[in-house]
Amino acid sequence: MAQIITLVARELLLETLPPLLVGPNHTNSSAIHKVDFVGQLMPWPNFEREVIAALSSPSTNWSTDTLDVRIVGPGAENSMSVEQLVLGDETGLQGRLNERLGRPVTASLQAQHHHLRAADFKASAAAAAGYTRVPDMVMLNDVSAIKVIGEVKTPWPGAHCDMLSMGVQDFEIAHGKLFRRRLGQVSRYMKELNTKHAFLSTYDKTIFLRKVDIGGVWTLQFSPVIQYDRPYNPQTETITAQQGLFYLALLRQSEPAFTTRASTRAPQRNQKWTVSRERQ
Repeated sequence: MAQIITLVARELLLETLPPLLVGPNHTNSSAIHKVDFVGQLMPWPNFEREVIAALSSPSTNWSTDTLDVRIVGPGAENSMSVEQLVLGDETGLQGRLNERLGRPVTASLQAQHHHLRAADFKASAAAAAGYTRVPDMVMLNDVSAIKVIGEVKTPWPGAHCDMLSMGVQDFEIAHGKLFRRRLGQVSRYMKELNTKHAFLSTYDKTIFLRKVDIGGVWTLQFSPVIQYDRPYNPQTETITAQQGLFYLALLRQSEPAFTTRASTRAPQRNQKWTVSRERQ
């Protein structure tokens, strides 16, 4: 007989994502835009350690309200705790990531009285103001301002397979040209929408991004690759995707917008960020 395990906010963030169901018929073309990130790029130092410290702080008063349940045991294979929908394209994947990542993080944020929600871009103030590009996912505050941007790519086309891990490896052993192309689209959204925090996900793997100013130079930092089924373990400093996104949202509440500079020595017009090669 199946068992029902209730989950409060802190426990909900510990949940890993269920495996995707990908149909035998699906898209195979690349959806990587011809936009290159050309600014200063570096790893986000101690990202997972930061997340663990923030979410385990004794000063955090975690809500004890039940937000969700997990069904385990015999019969659970047909439950909502297991992925039931078959995917074939990026639109479907966006829906699954919103459901499996955006919704639990939003519920946890709301339970902790942080006024941010995962949302469709068209619900944002930027969309209403006429911004024409359409990021796959956003997080909005109570006045529909974008605080976090998310970009999604399917994990199955050849050009996307293991694109994040291979991109990081490319950056570590070479000049990162491959990785910079994969970061181009989401980093362009960050600048154009004046947002310092973002993530790029294939569902199977996710990286978190932030813009910082180092010596007056705009810099994009990237987290380690977070695998969908990797459990939280403070001893090995591993976190879940939900914990990563929750932490990113917390940062965006307290940090200024993209264009705020601590120094005026590097004017905005001289800063390098992205270059579009879409018409080349």
